[in-house]
Amino acid sequence: MGCFVASLLAMTGLGVTYEQAEASITLETLANILVAESPPTRIVVAESRGVLVGYAALTFDYSLWSGECYAHLDGLFVLETSRRQAIGKRLFHEMRRTARDAGASPRMADAGLE
Repeated sequence: MGCFVASLLAMTGLGVTYEQAEASITLETLANILVAESPPTRIVVAESRGVLVGYAALTFDYSLWSGECYAHLDGLFVLETSRRQAIGKRLFHEMRRTARDAGASPRMADAGLE
């Protein structure tokens, strides 16, 4: 699992760089998230020939105003060499399904993921 976690951490770093932002997550923290019984985020990855080429991360929150749980697409990134192959679209739709399966408000899940 160590190699996978390192690859995912590197991929999130590329996503953060693409967004011109900064990240502080460590290898240890990411590894703990991936094995947590109740993780703070849901992560889906895309692989091609055993190589990580993309990921999407979803978080959940609760709106006191509406009284509903909603999903937030925290990150979606596909390597430049793997773009225009519908990988991002598939990751997006998997996150939408994950949000709905988790009971996020359909209206808010759609709004948060579009």
